[in-house]
Amino acid sequence: MKRYVTTIAILVFCGCIEKELPINPLPPGDLEINSPSIGSDYGTQVYYSLSSNEVVASNQKTDWCFALQFKNNSAILSLNSSRYMKTSLLLGLNYSAFVDETTLEEQQWHITPPQGADQEDPPLTLQSNGLYILDLGRNEAGESLGYARFYVPEVSDWEAPFEIQIGPLNLSESEFINIDLDPSGSRLHFSALTLEQKEIEPDLGTWELWLTQYTEILDEETQYLVTGILTPSPQVQVYQSTYELWDSLLISDWSNISFNSEWNEIGYDWKYYNLCEGSYSIDQDIIYCIKTQEGREYLLRILDFYDQNGQTGSFTFESIER
Repeated sequence: MKRYVTTIAILVFCGCIEKELPINPLPPGDLEINSPSIGSDYGTQVYYSLSSNEVVASNQKTDWCFALQFKNNSAILSLNSSRYMKTSLLLGLNYSAFVDETTLEEQQWHITPPQGADQEDPPLTLQSNGLYILDLGRNEAGESLGYARFYVPEVSDWEAPFEIQIGPLNLSESEFINIDLDPSGSRLHFSALTLEQKEIEPDLGTWELWLTQYTEILDEETQYLVTGILTPSPQVQVYQSTYELWDSLLISDWSNISFNSEWNEIGYDWKYYNLCEGSYSIDQDIIYCIKTQEGREYLLRILDFYDQNGQTGSFTFESIER
């Protein structure tokens, strides 16, 4: 296992270029180093705040199955991709229609793309009178959690309250859940295992980073479970740069930077696995500029993926607010 000793220096440069107006530098905050963990089995999902440098919420990845989000007068469906979940839409069938589990592999399945459910074009949205089959994915031990179903009745206004019926694929039980989507775009979460709405995601504006496993698409076709950092909040954007520019980015104007709203802009590939040594190494030359809708701006660099006992799943990073 590799270890790194990092020397940190913050330099503030003053001056200007001839015939150009100087930019007044922002007073930087204090450099913070923190190590939130999702566990060595990657079974926890963590919501992290850069402004308060703390975990604001966490949950087990089996706590929820899918989420709904209001956008453009539609309900966007996203799945818990930390479990490699998939969904298939069967139109023209009601909730109690017979579905042969042995034929499910023939269905057309959809995953939540790594760039984000609300970034997909077009996004996967709920359809009225649609029966959705859920492949519930796998638990921490890699065991299948089976299948579930939920039915969406006729809905003309997704901003108004509506109801879904949900239960296991074999129709052994079911529940009706009333849904009232948030117009601001925050996600409501639901469990097809316990047949209820769950409190998962903290309020918008209280967090920026989501530490979790998720389903990535490699080589444009291979679906693979990876571990990384996502930014699914609609209020957060990210830009990737290099460490040699850390000092200048700390004080320069960010208005001309092309920020990205895709969830996986930080992603997983700041680390790589060395097959010969059997351990992860971190590319410490990568840094991230992060800005929020409220006008807060941060620099972030990831330093390690191991805890002090040599277990993976601990994200050590340094961050500073501009």
